[in-house]
Amino acid sequence: MFRHIRWRLLATYLIVVSAALVFLGVHLGRQFEAALGVDVRDPASLQAQVRHVRWVIAWAVLVALGISAAVGILLARSIAGPVQEMQRVAGDLAAGRFQERVPVRTRDELGDLARSLNDMADELERLDASRRAFVADASHELRTPVANLVVAVEALKAALDRDPGLATALAEDLERETHRLRELVEHLLDLSQVEAGGLALSIEPLTVASLIERSLEPFRVRADASRLSLEVRIPRGVPSIRADPVRAVRVLANLLDNAVKFTPPGGRVTVAAAERGSAVEVSVADTGPGIPGAETAQIFDRFYRVDKARARSRGGAGLGLAIARRLAEAQGGTITVRNREEGGAVFTVTFPRYG
Repeated sequence: MFRHIRWRLLATYLIVVSAALVFLGVHLGRQFEAALGVDVRDPASLQAQVRHVRWVIAWAVLVALGISAAVGILLARSIAGPVQEMQRVAGDLAAGRFQERVPVRTRDELGDLARSLNDMADELERLDASRRAFVADASHELRTPVANLVVAVEALKAALDRDPGLATALAEDLERETHRLRELVEHLLDLSQVEAGGLALSIEPLTVASLIERSLEPFRVRADASRLSLEVRIPRGVPSIRADPVRAVRVLANLLDNAVKFTPPGGRVTVAAAERGSAVEVSVADTGPGIPGAETAQIFDRFYRVDKARARSRGGAGLGLAIARRLAEAQGGTITVRNREEGGAVFTVTFPRYG
């Protein structure tokens, strides 16, 4: 990882030592040139010259060591400083302070490591914000049905003897809120499983006709009660898909639930299929109000509602489309949405083609 830094240290050290050796060689050469003029018959003169050469060598070595030590200390600080800074930021991240970042001052391996640490901090900060938002939204959504259940139970207890008709109506409200609470909890569990990567899928061949029929069945009574027409268009020759049957039905059922919920009485919901290369598209089109263009990018976010007041009054928690997208992606598919020119919205989910 630090190969570039090691080479830089080695090159610097060699330059310093080489410079010292060159200096020493030049000086010794001059000394020996001068020594050639020394009378070797004079022992005192020869010994003085030898001592002088020894002192030169000693000082040259000391100077070289001093320069090498100084350069080594500077280089060590240039490496240790950023490493200590990264260590500090890593400790802050471990303690949950995800706003900390490492200054990036170089373009070498240390700079790359600092950028990677900052990228990790960005992702941790995003995940932490998402977690906090999820907990806050989930708490808010659970508070309403639980409060309704408490009120309904207290009113039911008071009305049991005095007003049997009111008691029956309250019992129906209690049952409805219980179902709403159970559905919300199931959605939260499904979403947490998908996002944690712990969802076990059983991928197998599945015919499009079977997928659509199984998804539509629970909505026929609701559609009749709302005077909605349900249409199915499956061309001949549409291939089977590769999907988890239970999860694929859940994806399409969530899209149908959204369409039936927001299509006004007398409207129409159309389910169609088409082959698109290596994938098969299944679309759900409605004649409802459609989705404002600025909000199509957010429609698949958790707890997001286009019309919050109306969605809450109809029992929506803003989780169905988020779960549908994540389940589709877990099976190798996608979900998109667009508005129809004649009104309404079209949700299209793709599944990998079988065979």
